Amino acid sequence: MNKKSVLLLHIYYISLLIIIHITFYQQSTYILLFVNTILALIPIELTLIGMQFKKLKFLIPLLIIWLLFLPNNFYLITDLFHISLLEPYDTTTALIKLDSEMWFKLMMIFLSVFPTIFLGCWSIQAVSQKICSHFNKQLKGIVLYPVILFLNTIGIYLGRFERWNSWEIFTQPFSLLKNIILIFKSSTGQQFILQFFIFSLVIMLSYHVILSILNYSPKSANHL
Repeated sequence: MNKKSVLLLHIYYISLLIIIHITFYQQSTYILLFVNTILALIPIELTLIGMQFKKLKFLIPLLIIWLLFLPNNFYLITDLFHISLLEPYDTTTALIKLDSEMWFKLMMIFLSVFPTIFLGCWSIQAVSQKICSHFNKQLKGIVLYPVILFLNTIGIYLGRFERWNSWEIFTQPFSLLKNIILIFKSSTGQQFILQFFIFSLVIMLSYHVILSILNYSPKSANHL
């Protein structure tokens, strides 16, 4: 990602966060979108920093921090459930309302969630390739996707359902480990992790499909 792209990225999110804060100020449920968007940006920012490092000894500590904060990115998907609180249907006509405030809030949610998740996929791709390049330049970063996404899914479950925070791995490591063990003993925990893990793989696949389309040159169609 070049400097111009990084600058535009920061301008976009600064503007978006200001608008989200103004739009959802003092609305306890939706103001969390503001906080969650900031948390979702942390692994992206760490990736931008990590891309500047060439030595593995500097990269490893950053990688650990990145892995701890990565679930905050895909966690943003769960904020889509809050759309139901917008009450989009008119109870008298059973049709979707034309309320401008509702549509504006819907737009803010989508402008936060989807671009940020896409950048989260870019972050996973960039970090995976960075790691592989240190061991074997011929190795594709995609081989690390399942491991990263599996750990990511566990983190999302801990955050959404068990209400753990990323930094509590340092403050309460043994309690967290016990909780993880209990998750894998629970049928509901196992089911969620399996489902969201597969969902995450599909998201990464969709990300690569979109990239291939964006990289597709119309000129090449003449050779088909």
